[in-house]
Amino acid sequence: MKMLLSRKTPPQINLLLASRTPLVSDADLIQPRKVALGGVAQPRRKPDLKYLWIVGAILIAVLLLFALILLAPERPLTTVTPEVETPYEAISQPIEPTAPTPLETERQKRALENARAIVKRFTEIEIELEDTWNVSAWGEAALDSARTTAADAEAAFAGGEYDRALLGYQQAAAQLEALLDEAKREYAEAIANAVQALNQRDALIARDALAKATLHQPESAMVESGRQRLERLPELTALLDQATQAESTGDISGAIRMIEAARALDASTDGISSRLARLRQTRFDARFQRILADGYEALDQGDYAAAEDAFSKALGMKPNDPGAQQGLEQTQLHHTNKKIQSSLNEAQVFVQDEDWAQAIAAFERVLEVDANLHEADAGLSQARSRQSLENDLAHIIADPGALADEQQYARALALLQTARNTLPQGIQLDQKIEKLAAQVERASLPVQLTLVSDANTDVRLQYHGDLGRFSTKRIETRPGRYLVRGGRDGFREVRFEVDLAPGPQRLEIICTEPIN
Repeated sequence: MKMLLSRKTPPQINLLLASRTPLVSDADLIQPRKVALGGVAQPRRKPDLKYLWIVGAILIAVLLLFALILLAPERPLTTVTPEVETPYEAISQPIEPTAPTPLETERQKRALENARAIVKRFTEIEIELEDTWNVSAWGEAALDSARTTAADAEAAFAGGEYDRALLGYQQAAAQLEALLDEAKREYAEAIANAVQALNQRDALIARDALAKATLHQPESAMVESGRQRLERLPELTALLDQATQAESTGDISGAIRMIEAARALDASTDGISSRLARLRQTRFDARFQRILADGYEALDQGDYAAAEDAFSKALGMKPNDPGAQQGLEQTQLHHTNKKIQSSLNEAQVFVQDEDWAQAIAAFERVLEVDANLHEADAGLSQARSRQSLENDLAHIIADPGALADEQQYARALALLQTARNTLPQGIQLDQKIEKLAAQVERASLPVQLTLVSDANTDVRLQYHGDLGRFSTKRIETRPGRYLVRGGRDGFREVRFEVDLAPGPQRLEIICTEPIN
């Protein structure tokens, strides 16, 4: 028969993984027929031919039995002991085998299928324990016990005790499953203890825990990682101690460098990331306070540009910090006031210099900063008025001949009066008033003008209109610039300007050039 083989196949167990031949039940086994014992034993006598025939029949039956066994090697056979020993003399005919019934055949088939599934699981766990979990180093006895249980189940199966065999197989598989669970649990606990100890820098506990984990999985990646961390633990501890020393002396940057180096060695160490974050925050806060202090110092010294730069940097680090916000607001206010005052001072200088264009620009700069500043608004109005007045004065002074016109003369008088009433006067305004007054006074003196013509030319004098034809005409007019025109049919027109001064003046207007 084919046995259910295990992986190692110890002497006491030989498990079947597969069988192609249907199992047989107890009904299939060949048993000797039960024969009632005879009467009282007779004295020994010489055997006759009848007994010899019986012995021969028995021998033939035995040979037939062995032939049946050899022809059906895959059927599990069990040795059956007859209930009552029957002497050869009681056997009257050979025993013939009985074929299994369909019900027994189906029962055997189901038993074999169940056994195969359980044995397959048993073998898989056995292989995993040996190949992955190093069971020979820590659980050999428990493994042998499970194998013995499986061997007993194998024997029961071979004897046709299928229920007991299946129960035995299940118990053997359960033993190995318990052994595998124990390995996984102990390994997981050992790894967890090793990791915790390494994180807490406890070398003794970490070493013991790694040893326990190694017993189950010596080639594990986690075990190897733990060993490497354990090897780096002295260097890690030294770096952390140096960081503590540097921090105690106020060397925060040095402490950060040590912690960063330690984290590069082993970032899983308990508290290393939070410690690094705390030191970085400490350094950040110290830098922030230094920048804030620089800002207030610059503000006190009136260096508003430096103060504003410092407070802006501080707010870039902590956008909602009230100290930095207040400092920036004060700086901007002082800076604004300084800018306003500077522009006002410049404007006043321009006013004193009677440089009204520059004064206007200075006042406008102030109002751009503070549109409601009355001083700047009033100064701007005054500067614009003075600029307009002096421009008008300069325009009239530049063209005194225009005072020949009555309207221009009247405007000059009014402008002169306005200038004399304007305060403060200033040197430039006084000079313009003086010039215009002289021009107005000169323009008030009469001109005795004698006009001479040929009595054929039509004469026209600006501001006086057409004077007609005449030989001589005398008029009194105002000094200044005049346009004189003369016209005659058939002759080219005469046109010229003349600047008449006070006193007697003589002009000749005659058209003398004929038109061809």
